Order: sequence, then C-alpha cells, then structure tokens
Amino acid sequence: MRIIRWLIYTVLVGALPILVRILVYLISNHLPNAVCFSPVDIVFFGLTLHISNINEVSSLKNQKVKKGEVDVISNYKDTFSGLSTLLIILLAIPLGALYLGELTDQTIINQTTAFIGAIALGVLSLVFSSIVMYNVLKLQKYGNN
Repeated sequence: MRIIRWLIYTVLVGALPILVRILVYLISNHLPNAVCFSPVDIVFFGLTLHISNINEVSSLKNQKVKKGEVDVISNYKDTFSGLSTLLIILLAIPLGALYLGELTDQTIINQTTAFIGAIALGVLSLVFSSIVMYNVLKLQKYGNN
C-alpha cells in the first residue's frame, strides 16, 4: 500500500509538470514556439523525488539498539538524507543555468546537453528514490519484528 501511495503522491505529482506540458503541447496544435519537453520540468521531477526521500527517511523511528550493535536505522537515515541533499544541490545547478538562459535569452548551456543531462538526472533520481523506498519498507518491517 505504501508503494502505491509513493507512486501516486510522489512520482505522479512530481511528473505533473512534464505531463501538463505534453498535454498543452498536444492541445496547442504544435505552435511554432511550443516545446513538448523541458529540462526544467524534468529537473523539478528529480527535486520532488529527493525531497520525498528526505521526508520518508526522517519518518523512520529509531529503534532501541543493544550495546555493541550497529544502529542500522540511524546510519541509513544519515546516509540517504545526505545523498538526497547532495543530489538536490546537483539538480539546482543546471536549474539555475536553465533559468538564467530563459531570463536573458542567452544560451548559457547547450539545450541538447541540458536536456540529456536532465533526463539522466531524472532517471537517476527515480532509481535512487525507488531504492530508498524499498529500504524504508524493509527497515519498517524489521522494526516491527
């Protein structure tokens, strides 16, 4: 059930800008300046996933650990929150360059490179977020035993 909620509330909502832009493009009869895909939308998809990762990981309850045992949940929370924060920073850099390019009408970065990079970061974000959700579910099951 939690996976389905994650797919609907995180993945689908994160993909809304992409889906809406495609819908508007199709409805607009392919206007000359219309764009079907935007790297900015894909970057926001990745940002949404990583913010959700931080939220999911922080919701894990710390378990009482016997002396000498490694605190798996605490280590997990630190590792994946840190990685999600790092990926948010890495996504913010191209986002800023893309916005600056839109505001000044100057191409700061190659649009093709930005598009390919945004897709790569979006796929990486989806895979990483799936791994985080799998481990959150596994740790919650472990904690309930």
